[in-house]
Amino acid sequence: MVRLITWLIGLTLGAIVAIGLLLFTETGNQLFTPTAQRLLQTKLPQAQIEQLSIRLDHVDLRIALTPTTQLTINAMTAWLSAKAMGSWQFQTQELAELSPLTNLALSGPLRTQGTFVLAPAQQEIDGDLALAKSKLTFFALHPARTPLTIVTSGQLSLSELTQLLKQPDIASGTLSVDSRLSMANTEHLNTLNGTAKLTINDGLVHAKAIQQAYDMNLPKDLPFTFNNNTDILEGNSRSQLHLDNPLATIDINDLDYEFGHDGFTAAHHTHIPDLSALAFITRTLLHGQLQVDGKATYTIPTKYLELSADSQTLGGRITSTLNGDQLDARLDDLQTTDMAKLLGMPVVFKSSLAGIVNYNLSQQQGKFDVTLVDGQLLPNEFSTLLNQAAKFDITREVYERVSSNGSIKQGVVLANLDMKSKLTHLTSQNARIDLPNQQLDMKLIADVQGIVIPVQLQGALTSPSIHTELGNALKQGAEKAAQQAIDKEKASLSDKLTDKLKQLNLPTFGH
Repeated sequence: MVRLITWLIGLTLGAIVAIGLLLFTETGNQLFTPTAQRLLQTKLPQAQIEQLSIRLDHVDLRIALTPTTQLTINAMTAWLSAKAMGSWQFQTQELAELSPLTNLALSGPLRTQGTFVLAPAQQEIDGDLALAKSKLTFFALHPARTPLTIVTSGQLSLSELTQLLKQPDIASGTLSVDSRLSMANTEHLNTLNGTAKLTINDGLVHAKAIQQAYDMNLPKDLPFTFNNNTDILEGNSRSQLHLDNPLATIDINDLDYEFGHDGFTAAHHTHIPDLSALAFITRTLLHGQLQVDGKATYTIPTKYLELSADSQTLGGRITSTLNGDQLDARLDDLQTTDMAKLLGMPVVFKSSLAGIVNYNLSQQQGKFDVTLVDGQLLPNEFSTLLNQAAKFDITREVYERVSSNGSIKQGVVLANLDMKSKLTHLTSQNARIDLPNQQLDMKLIADVQGIVIPVQLQGALTSPSIHTELGNALKQGAEKAAQQAIDKEKASLSDKLTDKLKQLNLPTFGH
């Protein structure tokens, strides 16, 4: 029985060795090729193995993965010592045809070639990846029991890169890449260390593509530059980014990301030299400049953004937070004169403003509630008319506390106003400020020393027409004053007559 078992084991091992040795013969290659091709065609039905030669000392392989995709591998081998050294060439006219094999959404042509060394003591790959206008070289070295090192450098065309990733071609330019990474354990991201630098010196945003992709009317193509420096230590990266273009300068500092996690944090600084140039984004013509600082947290899977911003602007300070779509802003000590200039409106009121604004970005609606202190009307058409007709200078009135609240919906503000001084009281309900169309429709009721004057402001925000029934109001006021004077005179005559009668000491009748 022992002999039988020994014989069966020997026969089985002999058959395995014979089959294995057969694989390294021309006959074995011919028998194996159809099986390998059928296996490959389960993913790529058009795949054809054009050459397969496996010998003890070399391997030669040439496969047409698709009619426009070719893969060639040539290597010298030492199977017993598990060593191989050779080269590869890969070229395709359309990466999208390989998606069943790669499971990646890529598009366009690509070619890559290089050399490799595979051995128990060391693995090494040296190659390049090229598009029509792009070339990236890479080198990977992994000696046994030492960290894996990967060095990458080259230049990528942004237009080709967006085509490769199936993204809108919104920008062109050259992305320079220079990185050096090491990894002590390829199964643990916390062993990753290195540096990476990305630079774009000739960037250009395409206005037409922005319009088609994002429905945003960028007036013309926009040049830009971009720099990114990243340091990685034990799987934790810290990046410094700088984006510069005629519209804004943006710095993202200390962008911290831990590889394998789902979010990052960063500090940001933005300087906008001319807000009027951003009308295609704000949909409202704004004037002046703006500087904003803050911090941000972004969750990658959910695309949830938390953002804080702090801006010393408009003579005061605006602090705001963004949680997803909800924007909440606090206004402190803003100057109404600066706000009027920002909106391009006439400067007619001087005051300090404080309050809150709540706005939902996705719903494009919100509300506000603000208070103004120590306000004064500045000379304007209405104050001039009032001064000329009634000899009353309303610009001398001080409004110690003014309240205003209302709603915002798709850029249209409906505001209520209540302001009172010693001699005047001004109110308005549902004043309509249409920021996208730069229109104003406001009815102001002015009570000046008991004289009620309706004032209608309509038209362009920059120069609304002012219509007031000042003449009728003053006429009514004069008539009221005259009647009061007559009534007072009558009362005075009545009192005088009563006094005279008392002085006559006339006899009384009755009891």
